[in-house]
Amino acid sequence: MNFTSALSYCQSIGYSLVSIHSMAENSFLQKQAGFALGMTYQSFYIGLYSPSRQTNNWVYTDGSAYDFTNWIQGEPSGARWSVGFRLSDGKWQTVSNSASIPFVCSATFNNTSPASTTMVPMTTTFSGSGSTVSLNCAPQLTTYYLFHFVDGSGTSDATFTSTQELVTIMSSSDNLDLDNRGIQQNTRYMFGLMGSDFIGFPNNVTNVQQIYEAFNSLNSRIPFPPIFINYTASLTQMANNSIYNRFDPNKEAPPVAILYPGVQNVYGAQNIKDGVTALTNLGFKVLAVNMNAGITDLTANLNDALGPDNVYTYASTTTDAVAFIMRRLCIIKPTLS
Repeated sequence: MNFTSALSYCQSIGYSLVSIHSMAENSFLQKQAGFALGMTYQSFYIGLYSPSRQTNNWVYTDGSAYDFTNWIQGEPSGARWSVGFRLSDGKWQTVSNSASIPFVCSATFNNTSPASTTMVPMTTTFSGSGSTVSLNCAPQLTTYYLFHFVDGSGTSDATFTSTQELVTIMSSSDNLDLDNRGIQQNTRYMFGLMGSDFIGFPNNVTNVQQIYEAFNSLNSRIPFPPIFINYTASLTQMANNSIYNRFDPNKEAPPVAILYPGVQNVYGAQNIKDGVTALTNLGFKVLAVNMNAGITDLTANLNDALGPDNVYTYASTTTDAVAFIMRRLCIIKPTLS
């Protein structure tokens, strides 16, 4: 996306292209953008540009002060009037306004949560290949615990039972988190891979890099051809386990289950709906990633069961799938009293 289009996109969601006012912000942005972009891109747009096309006249699109610089030696050199942030070292370089590179949006706002009146100086989003992902939405009041179910992960409900047993063990340990009000968080919900040889991934997954690693690990384990899963039977059995008592919305964010179907469900669309209902009745938020972009009917069934905002169709770009997961997590909050 070129500079003008990037700015228009940010403004369309109430943001602007990111401004940077300290080395701390610069370092934070380099680290978090690196998590999201990996080795796919070398640089991204920030909000600095020269409207008069003069090397001594640089302004930010959000109107904030141009009070910090981190130019590469010899820059700004002239002839190019937008600024790219180089991922390799965090240095800035001039780039053409027409360059098609990712970009970062930011906004300054007050956190109006009744539990906190802390000023949040900057919320940042990354956009590449049409996806937006918050780079600093790691929960401050709670920790998200997620389940991963993958189509073809097992032919019986035994895999779900094994997961329940593991979660029971984990929840009885002292691996508990405290939020900034001292409320003890519940660790019965975990993020992992669902397989006959179940291997748990880090149970506390709260940033882009961890989700990226988990997604790649999960994707590498999907068998071919995939196996059909009876969602109603499997998810209902899981939901009926006493481990999954309804979460306390005043103390924790909803647990999140992510389904990864890769074949058309021979049990029908209603089967998916009934399985999802079993989880949502417990307070779960349910997302789905269609792992086979060629099966449009599967996407339609998932949209019908979950709503299109909770469904992503994966083609081949891990970054976009991770962006979908992360931005959905960013808007799932506990109901604080």
